[in-house]
Amino acid sequence: MDEYEDITMIPLITEDPVILIGEYGSGKTQLLNNLAKILGLKHKHYNASLVSFEDLIGYPFPNKETEQIDFMKTEASVWDANSILIDEINRCKPETQNKFFSLIHEKKLEGIELKNLVYRWAAMHPPAYIDEDNAYQQYEGVNYLDKALADRFSIFIETPNWSQLDIENKKIILSNVAGEKINQDEDLIKNISLLKDEFKKALEFKNDDINRYSIFVADSLIKTGIDLSSRRIKMIVRNLIALSILTGGKDFILFYYVLRLSIPHKCFGVRVVTDTLKVIHQKAFNQYISDKTDYLHKFHFVRDFLEKTDILMNKIKDPQERGLVISNFINDNINQVYKKAYLYTLFPLLMSGRIEINFQVLESVRLSIKDFYLDKIEINEEDNSFLGFPQQRMIFNYISSQFENEDNSKMVNFIKFFLFKIAKDYPDISNETVGFLIGEMRNFYKKYYLNQKEEL
Repeated sequence: MDEYEDITMIPLITEDPVILIGEYGSGKTQLLNNLAKILGLKHKHYNASLVSFEDLIGYPFPNKETEQIDFMKTEASVWDANSILIDEINRCKPETQNKFFSLIHEKKLEGIELKNLVYRWAAMHPPAYIDEDNAYQQYEGVNYLDKALADRFSIFIETPNWSQLDIENKKIILSNVAGEKINQDEDLIKNISLLKDEFKKALEFKNDDINRYSIFVADSLIKTGIDLSSRRIKMIVRNLIALSILTGGKDFILFYYVLRLSIPHKCFGVRVVTDTLKVIHQKAFNQYISDKTDYLHKFHFVRDFLEKTDILMNKIKDPQERGLVISNFINDNINQVYKKAYLYTLFPLLMSGRIEINFQVLESVRLSIKDFYLDKIEINEEDNSFLGFPQQRMIFNYISSQFENEDNSKMVNFIKFFLFKIAKDYPDISNETVGFLIGEMRNFYKKYYLNQKEEL
């Protein structure tokens, strides 16, 4: 189920409309209502087959001051909602479905913008379709979605039924049989906010690989009789960019999952043959994504500073893609000492322009290591009074011993300043970690800074 956790996060980052599709009792409604509580949203839940238009807008009345018609807010009206759930959206007729069109597509009602509305969610039962065995499947009492309405949703997430859950997820569901209160999750809210910022930055990049992948998929599907609108292709691109931010790379299997779930045709009764889609995905991925993906994954997992930097300088040619890689690295949940050491060592190279990235990414790097470049001082071997703990003094002595035969004072000060600050912030740092960092930083300095004029 881990892959679905990443996929479920996509519409939380993009803020694009999403539909959950699942059988009766699969927990679609509960999931979305609980999610609103976890995110601290002012949430409105409507049943599409029962709601009236007046429920959404409240009661109209003439405003004497403006001489216009205003709407009196009620407990059910949508005007101040942060999120809405339109439940059982395909249990009403298409003409009724269309009253939600502007609400979902434009965040507007009666031509008035809903300024507080962020998330538009819907839930539906599986519509009638022909399965992979050419058997006709129909869920009683449901209709197809209007094609134009379906095309306004970005992704169509299938919720598993009980038999499809693994034992761990079944235990999680049963662990809350008492119906305990759902609390707001501040860490998740903060994380989503950071991911949204990252997504907005990523949209400014060219994203040539994802664009070419999506164009190839769309052109190939047309040949099979599946036509995608230009809006749909843009949504696929947005979903794949968000996925890449969430996972820190471009995964073959997850790309396929998101592609499949981004195609709306099942909602209006058109079958997309799974095997055909898999073949198209494989060709597109191998042609436009896989080579770059290898470098992206390698950058995130290789520990060698020089090898890491070679990927940035020589393997990833697009400055926008390079910036996305660095931004993902900054936000990765990896060893903080290692991350700071690499960014500190890399920063002068970025500042000099020898590795081209945009200003926003450069500023993100600077902010992540600013403590190491503020009030920088020469190292005084005789004064280590700021290291107050015995472990810190031992590390101080160990660091100094590693440079006894080194005559390049500029390099020594560059490395020592960082390590002394780290020893203060992380008093439990080991000699092994310090030794590794000294080796990496020394090799990096000699390759890139020894005969250069970067301000260190």
